[in-house]
Amino acid sequence: MLEQVCVNTCSHPLGFAMQHFIAKTHQTLRAVCVLQKAEVWESAQAMARILFETEINALYFIRMYDDDSSATLERYLDSIILKEHELIMSQTDDDMAATQIQKANARIRAKYSQTTFNALLHHGFSGKSMWKKAVALGQEHMYKLVYVDYSRNIHALDHLELLSSRNPEAEDIKILTERNIRSAFVSISSATAVLDISNSRLSCGFERDIAILMLALDEIPIPRLAKND
Repeated sequence: MLEQVCVNTCSHPLGFAMQHFIAKTHQTLRAVCVLQKAEVWESAQAMARILFETEINALYFIRMYDDDSSATLERYLDSIILKEHELIMSQTDDDMAATQIQKANARIRAKYSQTTFNALLHHGFSGKSMWKKAVALGQEHMYKLVYVDYSRNIHALDHLELLSSRNPEAEDIKILTERNIRSAFVSISSATAVLDISNSRLSCGFERDIAILMLALDEIPIPRLAKND
C-alpha cells in the first residue's frame, strides 16, 4: 500500500500531507486487527478512536486545501515544525539548541496573529479542536459515540471491561459486545474514508483495498449507530 502511495503522490503538492494520513491509517488498522484477533478489546477500541481522528483530520485537511491550497500546506508544515520543536525542547537542556528553536518559532509566529499561532500550537494545522472539526464535517454524532466513549480507554478512566469480567451481568455484556463491534465498524469505515479520498484525489491505486474493506464493513452487524437509537 505505502509503496504505491509514494509512487503516485511524490510529485503532487497534496501528496506530502496525505502520505502521512495514509501511513497512520495503514499502521493503526493493522494494530486494530492484531488486537482484536488477540481479543484485547479495550486497546483495540483506543486504536479505533485514533483511526476516527485520522479520518476527521484527513477530511478537514482536504476541505482547507480546497479553500486555499498554499496557505493550508504552509500551516501544515509550520504545525509539524512547531511540534518537532516542542519534542526536542522536552528532551534537551542544550541552551544553544533552545535559542535556535526559539528563533525558528519566532519566524513562524511572525506569519500569524497570536490567536492563530496559539491555535496551531494546541490543535495542529487546523487550529480547531477535534469536536469543532467533527461538527464542521457533520460527524458530531460519531464523535460522541467514538471519540468521547473510547477516550476513556486511552486515558485509563474506563473500568467497565474489568468490572464486567469479574461480575458479568447480561446488560454489561451487551454493552461490551456493542462497543467491540462498533470499534470494528469505526476502524474499517474510517480507514475506508481516508483511502477513498486519497484515491479520488491522487489516484493511489487503492481500488482493491477499498473493495476489500467495504466487503468487511458489510459483514459487521453494527448496533446502536443511528442518531435515533
